[in-house]
Amino acid sequence: MKRLSAVLLIVAMALWLAPTHAEAAKFPNKPVRLIIPYSPGGSHDAHARAFASVMEPYLGQPMLAVIRAGGGGSIGASFVARARADGHTLILGDQQSILVKPLLESLPYTSGSFVPVGRINYSPLLITVKKDAPWKNLRDLIEDAKRRPGKISFGGVPGLGVDQIPMELLSLKAGIKLKFVPFQGGGPTWKAFLGGHIDIAPAFASTVTPQLSKGAVRVLAITAPDRLPQLPDLPTMKEQGFDVQFAMFRTVFASRKTPADILAKLRAAFDKGVKDKSFQSMVKRMGERVIYMSGKNFESFMVQENANMKALVDKLVKKK
Repeated sequence: MKRLSAVLLIVAMALWLAPTHAEAAKFPNKPVRLIIPYSPGGSHDAHARAFASVMEPYLGQPMLAVIRAGGGGSIGASFVARARADGHTLILGDQQSILVKPLLESLPYTSGSFVPVGRINYSPLLITVKKDAPWKNLRDLIEDAKRRPGKISFGGVPGLGVDQIPMELLSLKAGIKLKFVPFQGGGPTWKAFLGGHIDIAPAFASTVTPQLSKGAVRVLAITAPDRLPQLPDLPTMKEQGFDVQFAMFRTVFASRKTPADILAKLRAAFDKGVKDKSFQSMVKRMGERVIYMSGKNFESFMVQENANMKALVDKLVKKK
């Protein structure tokens, strides 16, 4: 009897999690939640809220940006993985929350638990210091770090977050040791940096640009292969002798179990949303660009990105 009850419970749960064809035809029939897996005030928060603000005409329902922060993005990702796969709960994910965290610890999801709706952009980091910092360029920083191993600090999300990865790669290439200070997102990291609690903030253009335009901070290098068209005066790491390249994708994901017709509706709405003039303008004001990718092309990109992250995790974990 107990076994029969357990089977019936499993069947009931499966039926609850799987939307019916009738529900798919009516999608969306309520607001769509876009989960932000990091703390307020960072680049994910800014992009998610900008995107959500323009999506109602294209979805036919409001999009609500909802923070579920913690665990290096895994709390938000777990929330979406456990939610009903009816297209009403999505996540604005990145390498750490979707690809890296399941490689480092046991979680209720894997990278295969999600399917991409579409990528908003692909952003390098800006290695940022205060305007009164003693380093004028990346080589100054490296030389100082060699003289004072473990004394120069930088902040980021622990568990090989997208802000931690390029600094660890730089340390590896340059043969230096920096002090890592963990935070729960780009917002708290940036606040601590501006407050003088850490020396370096690896951050994104959307976070850095307002302070950079005021002359309050200096960017020593960017982690792109080439200079950014919107910030052409900022040098790359590569041109300063340290070939470190890394960029974070900001991508909306749905549950892998989402029905194909619902996923198609989401992708069609996404395609219109990223082209929205108001959204494009908001992203441009952040100092970022929309670098859109969706559908099968992006699924192929994700396969390669997943392989890249596995190799990177192996490399950096071995370093430790």
